[in-house]
Amino acid sequence: MTRASHVAEKLFAEETENRVPPRTGKKAPVLPGRPDVQQNGQEYIFTWPQHGIGIGIAALREINSGIECEITIESSVLGNQHWSRINLASISARESLSKKLLGRAGGVNWSHILDVVASYVAEARRTLNPVKLTGQVLAEERLLVDPLLPRGESTVICADGGSGKSMLALAVGISVASSHEVAGIFKPVEKCSVLYLDWETTERETNSRMGQVCQGLKIQVPDNIHYLSMSRGLADDIRTLQAEIEKLKISLLIIDSIAPACGAEPESADSVIRVMNSLKSLSCTKLIVAHVSKASADQNTPSRPYGSVFLWNLARSVWEVKKAHNEEDDVLPLGLFHRKSNYGRLHAPIGIRFEFEPWGISIEPHDPMKREEFQGHLSLSRRIQTVLREGSLTTNEVAEKVTCSPDSAGRILRRLRENGKIINFPRGKDKAWGFPVNENL
Repeated sequence: MTRASHVAEKLFAEETENRVPPRTGKKAPVLPGRPDVQQNGQEYIFTWPQHGIGIGIAALREINSGIECEITIESSVLGNQHWSRINLASISARESLSKKLLGRAGGVNWSHILDVVASYVAEARRTLNPVKLTGQVLAEERLLVDPLLPRGESTVICADGGSGKSMLALAVGISVASSHEVAGIFKPVEKCSVLYLDWETTERETNSRMGQVCQGLKIQVPDNIHYLSMSRGLADDIRTLQAEIEKLKISLLIIDSIAPACGAEPESADSVIRVMNSLKSLSCTKLIVAHVSKASADQNTPSRPYGSVFLWNLARSVWEVKKAHNEEDDVLPLGLFHRKSNYGRLHAPIGIRFEFEPWGISIEPHDPMKREEFQGHLSLSRRIQTVLREGSLTTNEVAEKVTCSPDSAGRILRRLRENGKIINFPRGKDKAWGFPVNENL
């Protein structure tokens, strides 16, 4: 369904008897009164029931010379629907459309009607609606998927190509759609509908992958995962997507992936800001798949999503996904590292393992902190806690094992002690650090 047809569906909710018959003769053009106006996000519907006229405005876009939009017009005297794009700020564009409408449906002051519509939309675009803050504390239930997805917000998972990030995103979508935990790690708070926007592969491939994951989870394929193969920039289709999200009652939107979703220049700030602002207008939770640069992927250090820094800045939560080295072709171990959170402390690293069996794809947990190739992706605090799990150590021994200065190691060790995570005790002439008996990470 196009944006225009979605608006056209709503143009005449009034009963047929409220519409007037076609006018005849050469009477002076009717000057309609104040219209009824409905606004849904950035879509507007103007109706004059007593005159049988309705105008829909959609796909608004600010340009240097004004406000460009799609305009849909229906009238009992038009005979059929008019649709076009128009710059509402252009007097010549409005007058040209007015003359065209007069030629098809005289007897109505179309110039006045178009002036009213243009003025209303321009004023609405300039109007701010500040609300008074009350200090109401959010309820504890702020997640759609624990611990991965904050409800209603945008979360980015970023990784190098071939690292299993699309498989991971699909598994999260299946978890939400089925209300089934994945590997005892991803825990959906509720069962709800999912929409998967795919710029990377095909419906056939995604369907097959979903079937294999469901077989591995030993569950039926959910009937509430919806799929759209995408080719244009996301911001260009946001109004149509908004209509589909409302119609299908979507709670989780998966974007795979952000670079093609941005259009021609994924590295530019303008492209990323436009897409992220478009996503912000949607009330559902967003899971965004992103790539990292090749140089970043080749380093054994934390990475950021490829492209403009605004992808990092505007996302509310960011997870980096790293693929572990593995000698088995049918096993894909992943480490998930929480790099950013706007809602509290960063979560501990997560490990999951995809196992490709003839009958399906199973998903199992593993401990990423025990894998040597992941050590560079852990925070210094995590690395220190990992080496202390092997036994008590002095400050100098800790610094040597994690490759940092004794001063840096000492600061973190003291902080961990203050937080009650580790203890300090004599060992010969020195003091050693370790965990209390039976204490876990």
